[in-house]
Order: sequence, then C-alpha cells, then structure tokens
Amino acid sequence: METTSFTQFGDIESFLHDSKMNGNIYEVPPQKPSTPPSDTFDDAHRTSNTDFLPSHCALQNGLACSQSGHQKRMQEVVLAPFKYIESLPSKGVRNILIDALNVWFKVPDVSFNIIREVVALLHTSSLMFDDIEDGSALRRGKPATHKVFGIAQTINSSTYVLMSSIVKARGLYNPDCSKILVDGVYTMLEGQGMDLHSTYLMECPQENEYLEMVDRKTGGLFRIAYRLMRAESMEKSIPDLDTIMTILGRYFQIRDDYMNLESAEYTGQKGFCEDLDEGKFSFPLIHCLGGTSSLPPSMPHSLELKNIFASRARLDGFGLSPEVKWHILDILRNAGSLESTKLALNQLERGLRTELDLVEGLTGVKNMVLRGLIDKMHI
Repeated sequence: METTSFTQFGDIESFLHDSKMNGNIYEVPPQKPSTPPSDTFDDAHRTSNTDFLPSHCALQNGLACSQSGHQKRMQEVVLAPFKYIESLPSKGVRNILIDALNVWFKVPDVSFNIIREVVALLHTSSLMFDDIEDGSALRRGKPATHKVFGIAQTINSSTYVLMSSIVKARGLYNPDCSKILVDGVYTMLEGQGMDLHSTYLMECPQENEYLEMVDRKTGGLFRIAYRLMRAESMEKSIPDLDTIMTILGRYFQIRDDYMNLESAEYTGQKGFCEDLDEGKFSFPLIHCLGGTSSLPPSMPHSLELKNIFASRARLDGFGLSPEVKWHILDILRNAGSLESTKLALNQLERGLRTELDLVEGLTGVKNMVLRGLIDKMHI
C-alpha cells in the first residue's frame, strides 16, 4: 500500500477521510471475540485486593505458603527495582486518561481501582524493559533502573510485576478481562519487537510500518485501559472509543519523538536527543529518510544520516557526541522534518477533538477531563 505523508493533507476533513480510506490513522489490530468460561463468575471468584502485589509462592495444589520473614525478604528484593522506578516523579498521564474514560463508563469503585493498578503495573513493567532494550541511561532525570540494580535483577523484577498485573486482573467481575489483558500484552510486545527490529538492523521503516508499530506498542496500553473499563462498565449505552485510543496513541508517540529532539525538559529527564543515541527511527527521521522531506532525494543528507547510524552501531553503547547530534538536528531542520512532525501533531490533535465531539454528542456527556488532557499535551 502506498503511504501518504501527513504533510500532503490540506485540511483536517481530507486528512480524516483519506486516513480512514487507506487505513493509516484509524486501523486497530483485529481481536478475536472472547469466549467466557462456562461456569458462573461471581464474588467467590474475585481475588483479594488487600495487597498491592500478590504473593506467588503458593503451591499449585492450593496449599497456602507461610508468610515467613524470609519470604517477605524475597519480595523486598524482587520488588526493589520496581519500587525505585515507582518513586521517580511522573506526570500521571495514564491515570488522567483512566479518570477521563470513567466520565463515560462509570465503573464501580472496586473495579476502577483494580484497573488503575493493573495499568500502572503493566506500564511500569514496560518502562523497565524498554530502558534495558533501548540502552537508556536516564529515566525521569534519574539513573535508569538497570543502571542501579543491574540488568538481570531489573528483568526479573519487571517480569514479576508483569505477572502481578495479570493476577490482579482476576479480581475484575467480567471473565473476559483476563483475555483482554493478555491479548493486549501480546500486541504491545509485537509492537516493541517491530521497533527493536528496525533499530537493530538499521532499517528505516516506511511511515505506515511505523504507524502500525505505534498502534501496537503505544496504543496497545491505552486500548487495554479502555477495554477493561468497557468490560466492567454498568452503563447501558457504551461508546466505541477504539478510534480515539488509536489516534491518542499515535499523538502520544509522535509527540514523544518530537520532544525528545526539541525539548529542554526532555533533555533534563532523559538526556540530550536520547533517541539518536539509541539509533531509533523516530517520526522526524523517517520523514527525512523516507523521501517526503523538502530536500530532494539526491541530496547527501540521507547518506550522511545512514553513515552516522552505522557508526553509532559500532560504538558499543557509547552513544553519539553532542556535535554529531547537533549536526543531525541541522539536517532535520533543513529537511523540514521537525516542522512536518509538528504539522502531523496538529492534524492528529484536530482528529482527536473531532472524534471527541462525536462521542460527546452520542453520549450527551461533555468530557472535560479528556479535553484537559489533550490541552495539556498540546505543542
């Protein structure tokens, strides 16, 4: 399928229309319908919500394990990396999103709190994995978790927390919730695999391939939150928000790509142009290398960038010098790639607001929390 650049859309109406036609902006990975278990799911099946993280040392035959001092010590050790990254400052975007969704879904308090915990555990687990896989030195302005606890212990803690999110989801009423979560995790891992693949092989993806990766990796967590809340909602009229979650995931990721290169705040939190150190093909780089920039394909900028990234791969994790990063930024600016990225964000934001207007019209409920989140992310 031929990819259409964001910059070719003259207005939001044609952008939304053409995007729906070519599958770029609204396409959501298909999901097979869940098959509920044959037995009745009632309060007896709900797991206890008294502990933030469950104990996993119970034997398979159902015998309860003793909560000895040694067992508590083991949990302290395995959760130490998790508690470290949890202690770092966060903007809480995902909690705001869950609050916004609840304006329409009105999920019971017990289920609402479980969903918040599940999403928080899953998100934090993914951050620990991401920092290892990307070779990140910083997270939220502090040393990345694996720089403090080592790679092996961080992987172990991240896996433990991931499994804890799945166990925690068993406390939800709807039996489909466990499948929603597991399917969503599979989707996120597929997206992460696509991202790692292009970085490792230094293969610049096409724009549509990048968007498919984003839909799975970033949009996947948003859709997990939405679908869990939809499954637990007691409302008779439930809006379909798959489109909004897809656009939001794209906006969030492309915004992160842009801010990583242009924001002084991001420099303080993650380091100067960290995506370039990682060799990541972010949206501005794909625009520049994909032939949609304002520079003709024959210009040497494409060859320069490819050679820089080839050299980076031979640096064994030492990253690029500030001078090389400034040179890359000059190339991106001259190619119009940063400006094109900002234009894409403006178009996606208009798409979000258009879809929000439609859902508010259908439900008759104004969602000021979601509008506030969009305003907060505006560039």
